[in-house]
Amino acid sequence: MKKYFYILSVIIFTFSMGVEVFAMSSASYKIDVDSINFGGTEGSTDGQTFLSDTFGEVGTGYSSSSNYAVSAGYRMLQSSYISISAAPDVNMPNMSGYVAGQSDSSESWLVKTDNAAGYEMLVKALTSPALKSAEGASFSDYISAASGTPDYIFSVAPASSTFAFSAEGLDISQKYLDNGSNTCGIGSTDTADRCWDGFSTTDKVVAYRSSSNHPDGTITTIKYKTAIGISKLQDSGVYTSTIVVTAVAL
Repeated sequence: MKKYFYILSVIIFTFSMGVEVFAMSSASYKIDVDSINFGGTEGSTDGQTFLSDTFGEVGTGYSSSSNYAVSAGYRMLQSSYISISAAPDVNMPNMSGYVAGQSDSSESWLVKTDNAAGYEMLVKALTSPALKSAEGASFSDYISAASGTPDYIFSVAPASSTFAFSAEGLDISQKYLDNGSNTCGIGSTDTADRCWDGFSTTDKVVAYRSSSNHPDGTITTIKYKTAIGISKLQDSGVYTSTIVVTAVAL
């Protein structure tokens, strides 16, 4: 009798983190903000009220349009922001465990930040291996031929089943770029459906930017692939994976 298995969902959890921006800093000190003026008090109190004031600044206050927002002046200064879009669960197509096959899906996130130093987008799995069934069956996490460098072309051993991902987008990290022919980790090309890697319980940086992308943000897509080798008989069942996607301002 043929045996079948079903991949129900890849569950995506996302969140965002704030960031503190410094006007000047070194290994020994940091200055949150600075201002050119002729007077003022950083903090004064009479026991009932608290006052911070500045003399000499001009053109201060909040202003905005459909394209920008400005908080001008020392007292108006605010921390930078970073946000990441929420993503629904991914339902991957069913596959037969009786014959070799592959199943593919993808999900995209929009990251926005006005942080001048940019951001990182990281992914990790909550379990190892990442894709498992409640009955204890699993797909192995994809292992590339060259440790630490994704495979330009996805492959699965005849007696194995595996779960892999690749990253695509304008800000993807160097690890997932390729030379346009057969090698990942070098060059500046983002060839579709290339540079396959395996999930880990340790964060992997899939996107990086060293500047602000406000206000439009940048989309990064993660593509998922599961596969069964030609001599592998995979147990039937519902297989799930929880993937954590994090955006961090630098």
